[in-house]
Amino acid sequence: MKIAILGFGTEGKAVADYFKTKEAEILIYDENETLSFNENPGEFHVGPDVFQRGIEADLIFKSPGILPEKVKHLSFTTVIDYFLEHCPCPVIGVTGTKGKGTTSTLIYRLLKKGGYDVYLGGNIGNPPLEFLDQLTPQSVVVLELSSFQTQHLRYSPHVAVLLRITPEHMDYHKDLQEYHQAKARLIAHQTDRDVVIFNADDPVVTELVRLTKAHKVPVSTESDLESGAQLLGEDIVFKTKENTISIGAKKEVGLLGAHNLENILPAVAVAQLFDLAPKTIRGVLRRFKGLPHRLEPAGTVEGVAYYNDSFSTTPETSIAGIRSFEKPLILLAGGSEKQSDFAAWAAACVAQKNLKAVILTGKASAERMNKAIETVRALKKNKKSSLKVIRVATLHKAIEQANHIAEPGDVVLLSPACASFEEFSNYKERGEKFKQWVKN
Repeated sequence: MKIAILGFGTEGKAVADYFKTKEAEILIYDENETLSFNENPGEFHVGPDVFQRGIEADLIFKSPGILPEKVKHLSFTTVIDYFLEHCPCPVIGVTGTKGKGTTSTLIYRLLKKGGYDVYLGGNIGNPPLEFLDQLTPQSVVVLELSSFQTQHLRYSPHVAVLLRITPEHMDYHKDLQEYHQAKARLIAHQTDRDVVIFNADDPVVTELVRLTKAHKVPVSTESDLESGAQLLGEDIVFKTKENTISIGAKKEVGLLGAHNLENILPAVAVAQLFDLAPKTIRGVLRRFKGLPHRLEPAGTVEGVAYYNDSFSTTPETSIAGIRSFEKPLILLAGGSEKQSDFAAWAAACVAQKNLKAVILTGKASAERMNKAIETVRALKKNKKSSLKVIRVATLHKAIEQANHIAEPGDVVLLSPACASFEEFSNYKERGEKFKQWVKN
């Protein structure tokens, strides 16, 4: 068998490793002419025009980061599609704009505690080909999936989870409609034997699930549902047509921020689908504190608490971070330009009464963020705002400035609303540097 791999990143390497065990011939195509590797995994073809060359193989695997128009002349599959086609057990696929990793991990923890033979993969955990041959019909797989991974699906998971969808990856997708359609591919091939759990508070998501054949299970933090997972007063409940099952008080959950209830409720719905006891669910929700770089405690220095929310690369997630705190708050924001609309973010900053200062980094993004705040202030000219806006060159300088103005009892939050590439290789490096500089 001859296997061609387009793009030799994490998924590409997993394909090579998997099919080498099948004694397949491996052909690797990548635009990066400086690729390095410890072992020779196969025959390499590199260069800026590599995908336009004649590529002949029994299976061609496209990696997620490759723009579709570069390979539209090829008949290809993807790791996720191949996995869904060959997986012998139930698969839970999770997508949305933000919260995928938190929700997927929480589902994994719940099923693990419930005694299932469960695996976590996709954007988080291991590439699923690494554990495909270990699965049995009694196993369960949880996959966190980006729009890059769902866009070309020809198979759907048994259980799909659709979280809130907001504009993202406009540098990859040609427009917002294509982005929405990429997310919708997750449920496009579901049947009436499958289930879709969806955020009923999001009009984009409710429209996407309207035509699916799958059994629909809504979740909501705002509405009183006939069935599904929701808030009832101060409690998390799961409702069926016959009864209402109390899961526990929302104040007891370990995740910080009201926005995380939108991640918790779908996980509760999955747990109910797999017959977990409320006591088991309640215990996991209490212990689960979240993932690195998502409102992650980074330490307390001289009475000032620092939080790392580096994963927050959009205005919407930064707003959620800002609203997660009641103590006096200093926000560190900015980074590389993604052409985001900062109007709602600026309005949230000005309206947040406990927000003392916004310290901005970056070039073009900081300029536009500062201008957005000034615009909001101008519109509210009859209302005084004591919010300070400070611009500095780097994140390290921002931390120094925050240290200078913070007082005991304050919170310093890194929630950038921007990508990291002006200073760092990715959000993880930015978050790790933040934690390191806070401690030092």
